[in-house]
Amino acid sequence: MNNQEPPFYPVVILLTTLAVLATAAGGSIYSLAAAGGVSLYKYLFQVLLLIVLVGLKLAAPKLPWFQCALAVSVVFVIHVVAEHVQPLILIAEKVIEVVCVAGFGVFWVKKGYIPKESNRWH
Repeated sequence: MNNQEPPFYPVVILLTTLAVLATAAGGSIYSLAAAGGVSLYKYLFQVLLLIVLVGLKLAAPKLPWFQCALAVSVVFVIHVVAEHVQPLILIAEKVIEVVCVAGFGVFWVKKGYIPKESNRWH
């Protein structure tokens, strides 16, 4: 019997968050300093999504790439819709938490991609 928990590396989530913050800050500073030059803003969001996608996959190696991309895409769509529908911006963060923890997280725990302890609200 193999009761071994699937691999999950919370440190990678921390490093991914730091990479997103550093990339966003660096891109913003560069774009402000360029003043009229090539704006990185048109590429910055795609780069941030790629960093999050790779970070998610590295944090939970058993997750299929397609499901990682689907989770990142769903969060992106919720964020975009919330930006355009003003009242939703107030609850977008909680909606994203519910989708990630109660949706993707529960599914991934059942499939054995992530350990149960890693799927919780903080």
